[in-house]
Amino acid sequence: MSKCQFAQQTQGFRSFGSLVVISLISFTSLNYSQAPEASNSETYSLPARLVADSIHYDSVNDQLTASSNVTLSFSGVKIKADRLMVTKDKTVISTNNVSISRGDTIFNPTALSFNLKKNEVTITDIAIKIDLPESEHPLYVKIKNLTDLPTLKKGINGLITSCELDPPHYYATASHFDFIPNERVFAFNVTHYNPILGFPLFLWSPIYSYDLGKRKFIWNFPTIGKKETDDWGWFIQNTVDYDRLDGKDSSLYVDWFSANAFGKTKGLGLGFNHQYKVNDHRGSIYFYQLLEQDTRDINQKQSIDYVYEPSPFLTLNTSYQKKDGVKINTRGYEDTENKKFTYIYDELGNKFSAKIEETQNFFSPQSNLTVTFSREHNKRKYVDFEWKNFNNYIGNQSVQNGKLSLLTLFPQATLKNDISYYGKKSFNNTSDNIKRMRYTSTYTKLFSSTINFKAIIQSQSQWAELSPTSNATDYDMFYRLPEFTLTIKNLKLNGFNITQTLTAARYQETRRTLGKIREFPENIDMGIEPNTYAYKSKVSQSFAKLPFSSTLSFNADYLQYIFKTPGKTLFDGDAFYKVSFTPSLKSEFFGFLKTSTNFIWNHIPDDANSPFNKFDALTSKSTISNRLSESITFFIISEKIAAWTHSAGYDWIRQKPDGYTTKLKISPTKSSKIHLSTGRNLDLGTWNSLNTDLSYTPTKNQSYSFHVTQDLNKGSLQTSYFTLKFPYGDDPDYQWFIKTQFIYVPTPSSKTFNMNKYEMQTLSIVKNDHCRTFNFSYNKPLEEFKFSLTINAFPKDSIGIKKTRDLYKLEGILDESSKERL
Repeated sequence: MSKCQFAQQTQGFRSFGSLVVISLISFTSLNYSQAPEASNSETYSLPARLVADSIHYDSVNDQLTASSNVTLSFSGVKIKADRLMVTKDKTVISTNNVSISRGDTIFNPTALSFNLKKNEVTITDIAIKIDLPESEHPLYVKIKNLTDLPTLKKGINGLITSCELDPPHYYATASHFDFIPNERVFAFNVTHYNPILGFPLFLWSPIYSYDLGKRKFIWNFPTIGKKETDDWGWFIQNTVDYDRLDGKDSSLYVDWFSANAFGKTKGLGLGFNHQYKVNDHRGSIYFYQLLEQDTRDINQKQSIDYVYEPSPFLTLNTSYQKKDGVKINTRGYEDTENKKFTYIYDELGNKFSAKIEETQNFFSPQSNLTVTFSREHNKRKYVDFEWKNFNNYIGNQSVQNGKLSLLTLFPQATLKNDISYYGKKSFNNTSDNIKRMRYTSTYTKLFSSTINFKAIIQSQSQWAELSPTSNATDYDMFYRLPEFTLTIKNLKLNGFNITQTLTAARYQETRRTLGKIREFPENIDMGIEPNTYAYKSKVSQSFAKLPFSSTLSFNADYLQYIFKTPGKTLFDGDAFYKVSFTPSLKSEFFGFLKTSTNFIWNHIPDDANSPFNKFDALTSKSTISNRLSESITFFIISEKIAAWTHSAGYDWIRQKPDGYTTKLKISPTKSSKIHLSTGRNLDLGTWNSLNTDLSYTPTKNQSYSFHVTQDLNKGSLQTSYFTLKFPYGDDPDYQWFIKTQFIYVPTPSSKTFNMNKYEMQTLSIVKNDHCRTFNFSYNKPLEEFKFSLTINAFPKDSIGIKKTRDLYKLEGILDESSKERL
């Protein structure tokens, strides 16, 4: 099948008829010259030039004829032809090898006619190629005759397709059309030919209108579905777009709903969503209502969104939304009201923002109020305020949370003050009421890239009526009065990386559990000297290029806390320390053996103790470990080709060995792989399941895989499946791609393997049809079928249909109107 010869057409150069109108002027100003005199004529500054090997004027018929290498040039436009004629009625006629070019753009009509009096241009037999901005596939347009008038362009026998074959195997044609620039295209006697898998499919319409300017009424494809509730049935959603503003549609909604009972209906859902913009004011108005005919229940939603932008830096937004009704596309019921106001001023990183939002749920019922304010510069917040109030009317409870952060900058230092408030009020049990306010002040000073100092003062005020049934954590308090920390990091000593931290602090803690109060230290012992000293040190190093291509690395950590107990010396009170050591060694021997050894040792002494519950996690014996892990891998040439790994370990804390595991990986070629893995519980003496995976991937679009899991203790098959993906056909433009998965479903009472027990679970068939793609899929567990058609030039605009148990639904571009109304 031969391919059409289309000239390149760049994006945006679509009014090709107007090209000639711009190019030609009245021939009274043309400069006629023979080819030999062309060089002399170039010195004249004239708007147009006509050059030919031969130019003849017939005075009897008042006709000018130019022939042989005719070139007409004007304002960057060049027309070439074997012959060009100007008649007495000032009509320019050009035939035989006509070429019109502008820059790199060229197209070749078979004939050109230009009536200078009527300013009318007619071009015959045009074939152009249009590159689309978001697609690798261009469009091809062929027009038999195009007449260009000052305000209208008329065409005869037009064809458009994204298939470059001649003839194309899918296309849209029109016997004639009218094109009004920036307004509308009218096409008459329109035929869409789009065969599906060899079956011809025609769609004809007497007239087709497409608005190029402001959008008019557009009736989208309906959405058809079924509500999964007892008293609801099928529904049809219709969306009619009547305007478009800043990428958002103004729409009308007309929906029909049936009841689950035969012959009964729920009624019509009617609504609109209108976008508006007046100077600096914009927003939307939404309304939708559905009156159920069988129950007389009114489902309704209304919302108003208003945005005011008096300057590029300031935006004010106010919105209101009220819902009272069932959800259409899903289950559930909503009765809510939301009010929100936001203020944002953002000028080159200097930003102020504020928000007030109130949400009420009348169905629960409960309400939320949120107030925020922030001041930031270059993404650093100097003021940050938030207040939240939550009311639960069923539980008769109210909870308030608030916070305020203030940041002050100094040379190489920062001071941050944080205030937080928590309050809980129960109207049923006043003894559970609590109010708590916490103050935290943090000063950070950076002396150098390695030395950092931080001081924290944190206190808390609390008012509460203690109740044995209260949540204990509501009454926990921990104070830093103050805490000083000096950190020295990234120290280098003989190749070792060292980080050290020194802390001196005055802590106080109050905990209340089941009506009992525990405080440390007691108020009578309050002083200003530190009661806690901490030292942390971390050392790390890695040694490479050791014998046997070994790499040795380790981390060592030391943590020590000393607490001053009232009435005792500093070293007679509570204390604890923790030591961690984690070395690892990786080596390679003889070119076919690799080993990996890892050791983890964490030690906490048995008498480790802390008077503060805050540090219970640090002294927990669950963090103690003493474990060795070893892995040995045998390989051929490299681990990617063939490797057999054995790993095991021993835990001295539990005094039990870790499980033994073994893995075998073989890849004789880049496209084939074999994986087997199992193991043994050395403590119980049982085997782990044997997992076998086989895969073969000769090409990108072709793969075969098989998986099976066997119980080695019982000798039975547990799970198995295989997946096939392969193309069919040699021509990539027309290939089939098939992908399917089968799962082994054995009979419960049978332990014998039966190949016939594999059942197909999923099937996907993709058919390339030159510039189109058909996709069919089936999912057995979901009982779902899908079919879609995609023209490759428009990959985002596929057309499809999906069927599940009780639902037929259009998908792709036809599904854009499927939205929740309520």
